[in-house]
Amino acid sequence: MSNVFAAVMAVFIWPFSVVYRKLKPAIAPVIMLVSAIALSSCGSSGSSTPADSDTLKSTSSYRVELVTPDMGLTNGKARFQLKITDKSSGLPVTGLASAVTLNPVMEMSTMSHGTAVPPDAVQESSTAGTYDCTVYFVMASVDASGMSMGTWNLNVAVNGEEVTFTPAVQMYMGTDTQRIILRSNDDMTMGTDGTMSARWYHVYNAGLVPGETHGSAFTVYIAAQEEGLMHFPAITAGTQLLGMDGAVQKTIDSLLVEISADGAEWDPMTCSSNGQCEGHMHHAYSAGEQATAYIRVTINGVTYTTDGGAANNSSDPASNNANAVFTATMAGSGM
Repeated sequence: MSNVFAAVMAVFIWPFSVVYRKLKPAIAPVIMLVSAIALSSCGSSGSSTPADSDTLKSTSSYRVELVTPDMGLTNGKARFQLKITDKSSGLPVTGLASAVTLNPVMEMSTMSHGTAVPPDAVQESSTAGTYDCTVYFVMASVDASGMSMGTWNLNVAVNGEEVTFTPAVQMYMGTDTQRIILRSNDDMTMGTDGTMSARWYHVYNAGLVPGETHGSAFTVYIAAQEEGLMHFPAITAGTQLLGMDGAVQKTIDSLLVEISADGAEWDPMTCSSNGQCEGHMHHAYSAGEQATAYIRVTINGVTYTTDGGAANNSSDPASNNANAVFTATMAGSGM
């Protein structure tokens, strides 16, 4: 029976095999072309539309990639990049610096709060579709032992289309001063617990760089915390600080920021509308060399101090409560 079946199948298949052998030279290129197109299509589809991840998010119009430094982010001044491409074409999108907003929110077990974001936090880089970003993190989300203290939700909106990243913000372990808090007992605001306390003005180390003509230039960024702790606006003459009800609590009518290398001779710093104040230090520090800078902040004629009380006028600059004492390392050392 099996021999009969084999004979029948041989008779049935034989004509087709003959036709295939005759046509094979002609159809072989067609088969190869179709196979190549199929493989190419599969490969390009996978590479042009990677799946969303911790560092790559999609909106309806854009793909946004978060690029952090090799050493990660730390509390204090933190710099990172956003790479923005068109979702359909995959091409980098330029000209978006003014259309990108950053809104970092720290989520903790008992509360939430924001942090300082400069008005010029997003700058277009020389690479198409890549934007340099700066945020001043008020605290780390991971302590020195690696234990979580909360989660920083880095909310990024591009033309109103929002994505959220959750980068780990490590505790700064270097020797530079990252931030000093100044306050005045005459400038009060309500805390999250409902009690009144002196408003904190956060003075951040924004960097020590060579001076344009000689010496060195030290820059600080100053932000005040508003009631509710969600907003930390940059301080400049004319800044209005709001309460949780939206009413103006305080207006910065005048701002004087001074710098000294010894706590005795003071020079005014030049402050921009973006909250940055730059001052000249006469010594030309080398890359990696540390400097000590004394900063003094006077708002509406009142000198703010580290403890909120009146200036103690100590002759020891390190003990004078009106002095914010910074240690800063000259840029270019890789630190």
